[in-house]
Amino acid sequence: MLVLIDTSIWVKFFRGGDLNLIQNVQKLILGNEACICPPILQEILQGVSDIKTFEKLSDQLLSLHFLEADSKMMAIGAAKLYFQLRKRGVTIRKSMDCLIASYALTFDVSFYHADRDFDNVSRHFPLKLFVKY
Repeated sequence: MLVLIDTSIWVKFFRGGDLNLIQNVQKLILGNEACICPPILQEILQGVSDIKTFEKLSDQLLSLHFLEADSKMMAIGAAKLYFQLRKRGVTIRKSMDCLIASYALTFDVSFYHADRDFDNVSRHFPLKLFVKY
């Protein structure tokens, strides 16, 4: 089972403090189940404060399963997801979240997050939310 780990989880993982979350992420990594996609990679790396950490972290993240897809099709899918949610009265705060959700939906992977926007997506689309260990 592959699990796409959202930026909201990675941020909590790197900051520490939530032992259950840290253990969940470590189990996913060690079990070769963790995956990442381009927008999550971008969000994580743009928050890094120095080049040494940037390079080390980018190497580590690229060692995970990487979900690659045609960027045009993903952009259209994300826009369609945003549009369909808006028609149902749901507004997603960051359009990047629609792109991330589109990766999880397209690749049919579980999704581990700590962001209420994804809960809204999962109420209307078959986003498979990760059930913690």
